Amino acid sequence: MEAVLKLLFYMLCILLPLHMLMTYEFHRWQRERSARRHGVVIHRFEALDDASEVIGSYCGAEIHRTVTFEGMRYEFFGVVPSNDHRALHQDELYLDPGLLYVSHDES
Repeated sequence: MEAVLKLLFYMLCILLPLHMLMTYEFHRWQRERSARRHGVVIHRFEALDDASEVIGSYCGAEIHRTVTFEGMRYEFFGVVPSNDHRALHQDELYLDPGLLYVSHDES
């Protein structure tokens, strides 16, 4: 009986972290798919994972050549009116105060 309990304990120690990792990756994949379908609106620069070199500025905000958000890399595309972020297309990221980035990552 003790051997069976040990076996169950070891299986739980292996399967629980594996289940948690798979669940995390699935939800990350779902977020990426949603971002690809609907676009992303970012109100705070700090929400980005990473940003490359600065290539300019607009309304006091730095423009970076590329930014990364939740594993997806976006290239700077241009400036749009600050109230135009509701019309985002798939693979686009809007960063306040009106910076538009586009992802060219393969799915």
